[in-house]
Amino acid sequence: MAQGTEKKGGFKIASVWGTAVELASTDGFIYTGAKGPSGDKKLLSLQSVGLNPETEPERGNIEGLDLGVSANLDYYNLVQVLACLFGHDTVTQQGAVDVYDHLLVWRRELMAAGLNSDLEIFGTMALDHMEHGIHEYPSVKLVGATISGKAGEFLKVELQGMAIGPELSSATNTEETFAALTYLTKTRYVLFGHGVFRLNLQDDVALSDTEDVQAIDEFSLAIKRGMSPHFCAEDPNAVTRGYQTRQPYDQGKSTWDLTLRFPTRDAANLWLLESAIGGETLKFDATFTGRQITGAYYDLFRLRLPALSPYAPSVDLNNPNQHPFEVKFMATASEDEGSVAGMTDVTGFGDLMFRNSNSTDFVG
Repeated sequence: MAQGTEKKGGFKIASVWGTAVELASTDGFIYTGAKGPSGDKKLLSLQSVGLNPETEPERGNIEGLDLGVSANLDYYNLVQVLACLFGHDTVTQQGAVDVYDHLLVWRRELMAAGLNSDLEIFGTMALDHMEHGIHEYPSVKLVGATISGKAGEFLKVELQGMAIGPELSSATNTEETFAALTYLTKTRYVLFGHGVFRLNLQDDVALSDTEDVQAIDEFSLAIKRGMSPHFCAEDPNAVTRGYQTRQPYDQGKSTWDLTLRFPTRDAANLWLLESAIGGETLKFDATFTGRQITGAYYDLFRLRLPALSPYAPSVDLNNPNQHPFEVKFMATASEDEGSVAGMTDVTGFGDLMFRNSNSTDFVG
C-alpha cells in the first residue's frame, strides 16, 4: 500500500499546445496530492474619483499557471512524465528479454523562444479529484521535480508544471475514458531501503561498493528549469477574448540541488566534507534495486551527478558530537564532461535511469 491516499492520474505527451489528447490505457499513474491553477483571469479595474466606475472589469493574464503533483515514486508509471522534464528518453533493451533501461538525459533547452518544434515537449494531464470530479489540464509543461526519501519510507516525487486549465467537463478525457485508464503497475514502488548511496572526489577512481558507500538516512534532489510563461493577445473570439497562454520557454538557468543527511560523523564522510569545503568537487550516485523482472534483471532506479560543490554546510567540522547533520550540494555541468571516471557518458548536470519491462520510448 502506498503512503498517502491513492488517487488516479494520467499523463500523455501531446503535440499541439492548448489542445488536449486522449489518455490511453497505460498512461495512468497514482498520485497522492495535487495543487493546480484555477484558470481564472485577473480582473483589471480602474479606481476613479467623482466618476462612475465601469460596470464590467476587463480580463488580464491568467492568475497563476503553477501545477504541483505529489506521488510515491515507482519504477514504471512516472517515467513518461519525468522524460518530459528531461527532454530525452534513450531506451536500451537488456539481453534478449523484455527488460529495458530508460536513460533520462538532460536537454539544456525544451523551448527556444518557440522557434524549434523539436524542443516543444509537453503533455496532457488529468487528475481524479474524487468528489470534485476529473480535472483535465490540456497542456502541461514540466518545469521541475523534487525526488526525496527517508529511511523506512517510499521515495517521493513532487512534480512542478505550468499548465492550461483546468477543464472540468472535458470532451476529450471524459469520465468514461478516464475510467478505462490503467497503470503499468500498482505495486512496484521505490523504497528508501532499496538504495545504495556512493560519494567520492570527482577526480578519484570510479565509485565503488567497497570504498565509497555512505550511510545516508534522508536525501532530496530538487531539479528546476528556468522557465517562464508567455501571454499574447491572440484570441479571435469576441466573447472569450483575453490573453492566451503560449507555451513556456527556457529563460534563465536551471538548477539541480542535492541534500544529504548523515546520521553520524565518521571518518568516511568527514574527509569528504573537509575536501569539499576546501574547494574539491565531488561525484555522487544512488542506485535503488527493487523486485525481480526476470532472470538476473531487477527493477532499478539510478541517479548520477558527476560534479557537486557544497553550499555552506550546516555542520561544524570542529564539533564531533554534532549529528545527524545535513549538507546541501549544488550540481553543475562538469567542466570535465566525458572524462569523469565511471561517468564518461554523463552529460550536463546528471541523469536518471529506470529499468523496467516497458519498451516505450517516450521522448526519443
